[in-house]
Formats: sequence, structure tokens, C-alpha cells
Amino acid sequence: MIAKSSMAFSVFTRGMLSKHISGGIERTSDVIDLATTALTHLRLGPITLVDLFVTRRCNFACKYCFIEGKDALDTNTEVLRATVKFLLKAMGNENEATILLFGGEPLLVFDTIVDFVPYARREFMRAGKKASFSITTNGSLIT
Repeated sequence: MIAKSSMAFSVFTRGMLSKHISGGIERTSDVIDLATTALTHLRLGPITLVDLFVTRRCNFACKYCFIEGKDALDTNTEVLRATVKFLLKAMGNENEATILLFGGEPLLVFDTIVDFVPYARREFMRAGKKASFSITTNGSLIT
């Protein structure tokens, strides 16, 4: 059930959440409302994986890329933090979760990631849970 729930939420975040982010999510309540909709309508169990679009910007222009329009939107810190709070609730009794940092090219917002990851780790530790992180990058900004 966990894998199915994680996959369903991942699909939801890639579809609905990224659609709303492209329209400009500005309030924490928007993330919580979208996540609640996912849980209610998709009847998900515990969620232990979130694909988090930290930016839609990219330093490449690949023709095969699925990011439509390739607009220059970044996810703000308030939304990122709200996602952590939601995930902690949505995990239920599960003790570990994975946050995948995705985009565009996530390393274009490196400062945001450097702020976000320690925040998320602290919140998980306070809740007695463990978070692991993964990043999908084209690698061009790694030096």
C-alpha cells in the first residue's frame, strides 16, 4: 500500500500541484488544500515519497523535456515548508520518508535547497522520524 500511495501522490504532485505552481501558489494553505484533495479523492494511505518541484527553470532547453513552457517559476520557501508539515502528517505511523528535489534544474536554486534540507531534517527529527533526500539534476552545475 505504501508504494501505491507514494506513486499516486507523486503523480498528483506532478500533475495538479505543478499545474497550480505554474499558476502561482503563494500561500501555504494552497499546498495543504491540494494535498488534502489528493488524500480525499485518491483515497491514499500513508505517503512516504514526495516529488518536490523546487523550480521550473533550467539552464538547458531539451526538446524532450516534459516541463511545459519552461517558465521561470521557483517554489517559495513557505510552500516548501508547508510540504514538510503536510508530509509529516500524511506519513501516519511510518517512520521514514523520501523527498525528491526535482525541476527544471534544482541546482539553479541551490541557496533554497541549502536552506530547505536542514529545515526539513530538523522538523523530521522533532517528530521522531527520518527524512532522506534525492535530487534529479542534469549535473551541469556540479563543480
